[in-house]
Amino acid sequence: TLEKIREKLGLVGLDSMNTIVKYMADRDASKVIDLCSEIISGGVSIEQFSTDLAEYFRSLLFISCGIDKENLLGYAKSRYLETNLKAFTKLQLEKALDLIFNFYRDVRYSINPRFELELLLSQLSDLRAWISPSEIYDRLEALKGDIASGVTIAVEKPSQEPVIAPPEPSPVVNNVVSSPVAEEPDNSVSDDNASFTNVTSLSDRDKQSILESIRKQKLTLAASVEQAVQWNMNGGKLKFDFENGYTASVVKKDKKLIQEIIKNITGQDIMVEVEVVQSQASENEADQAINRQVDVVKKVFRGEIVNGVN
Repeated sequence: TLEKIREKLGLVGLDSMNTIVKYMADRDASKVIDLCSEIISGGVSIEQFSTDLAEYFRSLLFISCGIDKENLLGYAKSRYLETNLKAFTKLQLEKALDLIFNFYRDVRYSINPRFELELLLSQLSDLRAWISPSEIYDRLEALKGDIASGVTIAVEKPSQEPVIAPPEPSPVVNNVVSSPVAEEPDNSVSDDNASFTNVTSLSDRDKQSILESIRKQKLTLAASVEQAVQWNMNGGKLKFDFENGYTASVVKKDKKLIQEIIKNITGQDIMVEVEVVQSQASENEADQAINRQVDVVKKVFRGEIVNGVN
């Protein structure tokens, strides 16, 4: 078979490479290095291993760009693990290839090529946590916008699955008072003029597909969408509720992309809206903080409130 021929020639088989990259996607560096050690001990050279690794990530990059021709990939698309195809973003795959190419160029001058390879594998095992400079820049720009507009920035909680609530006519949902996110200037055609389908709900499968598609195109956007407190469907509109002004602004900036992804998955035109919500408990904490500040002022100046509410 082809796999046996490749093994005799000292090449890494596709099945072994599928397993290695799956361990990388799981961020399990110990299993990655152990399996690599077995392959190297079986007679595959370090240079050949790095070449096959580069070819595999090149194929993943091509598939993420919509290229699935077997003569370019080397194998049929169906032979690549589905989990590996969904594990990395396009920018992360480009970063992986850059690391492998740098390793291949430098390994000939290395004191210990084996150590260099193990370092590369350790770095690739953390590839899913890597964020590109452009994504960091987008976050900083959104943060600057929040600071300039006076929005309070809260520390983000660990990502969690969004809670899907049924549509309710009342503007108050679960004792949460909503306030719209400030609209950014937009010279394009207003969403209000667009024709949106009157969809009343999304299936759990659709929601997971939407999150997965966003994650593949823009990791930071997916992380922000996952911070949504609720997804509310009503009259062909999907409204995301956020407790954090920063995450809300990130999602609002790319709501056109989210609408396109939803249309590709559901086949329906659904308007996306974003709102910042504040719980009643948060309002009480704010009132208590104001009262404490008033007490400090009274104590410092030894005064009393003549007209107002203490």
